Amino acid sequence: MRKKLILLLFALNLYALDSKADIHALISSLQGFSKEAIKEHLHALHNPFALDSMSLHTDLMLEAIINGKALINGQWLSVGEYMSEYYISHIESHAVYVQSQNARYVLEVGKEMRPHE
Repeated sequence: MRKKLILLLFALNLYALDSKADIHALISSLQGFSKEAIKEHLHALHNPFALDSMSLHTDLMLEAIINGKALINGQWLSVGEYMSEYYISHIESHAVYVQSQNARYVLEVGKEMRPHE
């Protein structure tokens, strides 16, 4: 029993020495820590849960405009509402103007959506 206790204490002492070396290595690596380098590294990482912009993009088809509401892809919408990634910014008697994060588009009845100039 005594031999086992001495062996256990010896093993714990070796473990403690090894842990001190690990702690010193960690401290020396933290001395070179740069917040900007970490930010750059994080921006370079790929988010596996984010949708690709190509899969998020859906074309809208304007089917009708009645009483200031637009029938787009089978859904009645008013100014200020969203359809997919698009914000309905303005509805006129002949066209609907929508915005995504980086572009503006015009929808006309029976025509494909086109960029707003």
